[in-house]
Amino acid sequence: MNQAGLNMGPRHARVFGPAVSYTKKLTTEQKVDHDQDIIGAVSLIWSIAQAALPKDALQVIYDHLSSEQLPTMQTRDVPPGSGFTLHFDGVNYFFPHTKQAPPEVYISRAYGAYLYISLCWSHMLLIHCSPAHWDRSHCQYAIAYIADRIIDFSHQDRQGQHALTCNAGGNYVDVELGTVVESAPGTLILFQPRQRHGTTLSYGACNYGYAITFSRHLIDGYRELSDEAKAGYFIKPMDSNEEGVVYE
Repeated sequence: MNQAGLNMGPRHARVFGPAVSYTKKLTTEQKVDHDQDIIGAVSLIWSIAQAALPKDALQVIYDHLSSEQLPTMQTRDVPPGSGFTLHFDGVNYFFPHTKQAPPEVYISRAYGAYLYISLCWSHMLLIHCSPAHWDRSHCQYAIAYIADRIIDFSHQDRQGQHALTCNAGGNYVDVELGTVVESAPGTLILFQPRQRHGTTLSYGACNYGYAITFSRHLIDGYRELSDEAKAGYFIKPMDSNEEGVVYE
């Protein structure tokens, strides 16, 4: 799992600023290309979420972004800006007037917070053991998107007469609601991070996805910044009479 956008640094050295997501040496140009791809992908997911999710839940997120005066997605090598670009089959698609995603994003591969579950004959969900968790979030909601799903069919539970179906494994579980959301590619999940949640065992299933979150430690760190320091995370105005972009 990697974090993109703003963060508070490692636990032993809390420093507010854009996350560092690289484990190998890259040129500045490579970093910019990589970060622009991430910003484009997450901003597209954010646009889809705004078109698909319930309006009342979206309003809660909008109110949170506005009340905290949060900036948009950015990295150490790509400053805040307006619009985003997507690259498909060698073609660039530019969306100049579409707002970028909120500033805190996680990119995950094979994420798991396992729950052991079974279905009884009445199809009621029973949780035998629940090492679930909840997240310290300032906002009531967070958003997750499953971009892809790859299954290792050599896994022992995917073979033989009683092999698991493709939709089993690595699925999101809301413990308090007692529901399981199958992690099919293209699945958009609106969840409440302060409620207990987790995932089923993977059984060789590997999900790739993104999460737009609003963690408490990030907001607390942002609140401690001076107005002058906060201004550095917004789009720089081209004219002294203009203002940086904020959420409405």
